[in-house]
Amino acid sequence: PHKLMRTLFKDEHKVWANDEVIEDWGYSYDEEVSTNKVYQAGKKVNSIIAQDTKIKDFLDVSTKSVSINKKYLKT
Repeated sequence: PHKLMRTLFKDEHKVWANDEVIEDWGYSYDEEVSTNKVYQAGKKVNSIIAQDTKIKDFLDVSTKSVSINKKYLKT
């Protein structure tokens, strides 16, 4: 979850494809890294934030991409 948040805050308005996140984490295309890691990390971040706040959807997470929910960003 920590690595995911570091990646997302590099450009908080961007919708990151899971492949881009994996690459940002330092893995190459050749390595067998499941994009499910990004999905699971996003779900974990939402779970951690929901424990201390009423925000359950801080990240928009799918099996293809992840981003910070637009309603929590200043325009």
